[in-house]
Parts: sequence; structure tokens; C-alpha cells
Amino acid sequence: MTDVLLLGAGKIGRMIGTLLIRSGDYRVRVGDASAAALTRVEQQLDAETMVVDADDPQALMEAMDGAGAVISALSYRQNPGVARAALERGVS
Repeated sequence: MTDVLLLGAGKIGRMIGTLLIRSGDYRVRVGDASAAALTRVEQQLDAETMVVDADDPQALMEAMDGAGAVISALSYRQNPGVARAALERGVS
């Protein structure tokens, strides 16, 4: 079973999380800057949640600890930082 960090707890992130969890092949941890969005995730998905500031490179790298993969459902403006953090941490 692969541990996945899913960044973004909006509608798209929740749908991705649902699909991953239903497959039975992934343990999903959802990160977002919004506690309210994470509360909705907790109500809808069997996933661990964590507050993550995607604009903070150190916070991103710490959130990726233990993850085998990272998926971003964040704004396109944040994706370069996510990619840099994943490269630094060796996460695909």
C-alpha cells in the first residue's frame, strides 16, 4: 500500500482522495491551508488530514515525510513549489 500526500482539500482534491481510497491501494493524507476544508475532508473521507502552507517550502517538505507519492490539487501557482519540494525529498 502506497502512502500518498494529497495537497488540496477542495472539490477536486476530495474527488481524487475518494478515488484513491476506494481503490484500496493507497493510504491518503490530505494537506491544505484551510482548516474548514480539512474538516469537510474528515467528514467525507477516511483520510488523515494536516494543515500545510503550500507557500512555505519547509512546511511542504515536512508534510512529504513518509509519503511515497504526492499529488497536487492546488492552484497552478503553487505547483512549482510542490515539485521542488518533492524533488528535494525524493518523492514522486
